[in-house]
Amino acid sequence: MDPATASFEVRDPGIGLFHSIASKLDLSDEQVAMLELLKGKTTTMKERHSGEGLFFTSKVADRFGVRSHRIRVEWNRSLDDVFVSAPRFLPGTQVEFLVLRATRRRIEDVFAEFAPAEHDFRFQKTRVHVRLLQADYVSRSEAKRLLANLDRFREVVLDFKDVRSIGQGFADEVFRVFLRSHPEIKIVVENADPAVAAMLHHVREGP
Repeated sequence: MDPATASFEVRDPGIGLFHSIASKLDLSDEQVAMLELLKGKTTTMKERHSGEGLFFTSKVADRFGVRSHRIRVEWNRSLDDVFVSAPRFLPGTQVEFLVLRATRRRIEDVFAEFAPAEHDFRFQKTRVHVRLLQADYVSRSEAKRLLANLDRFREVVLDFKDVRSIGQGFADEVFRVFLRSHPEIKIVVENADPAVAAMLHHVREGP
């Protein structure tokens, strides 16, 4: 054991986290279910829980991992990023949590980032790592899949890190059609490379 950290691991031999979400929410596959989980507020039992627990647990940890079937997701606070890999098949679900013993991070500060005062201290802000679904986006249907359930939030940060390209249809669906239908929602763009930024500018400045 590392004396500088505190950690635990949980194994659940059930049907698998991402399979459960995909089947109960009628999603196309486990990859889409994974992205929905990362958005926050995703729950298969609204009467029992809010879907916020895993989202905030991942933000509290210094390293937090969820593995099920052929998908592994890791949140790494030191790198301020989320990573997805495809390891060998693992039945059920495995969760790993690690926090540095010397951390000065306070739980209330974590909640304040995504449930800030300007949103009445409610979970109304989320971050979407766009690349986790694919690296290139072209169509309106791809935009709609990315935007699914984001109308539950009032502020959405779209992180375009490592996204290579986006098409006009995709950008128009996100930054014109969606925002016109949801004027109360603010979309913030981060880490867009020059090609992506140019297309976003074209759509935002268009007629």
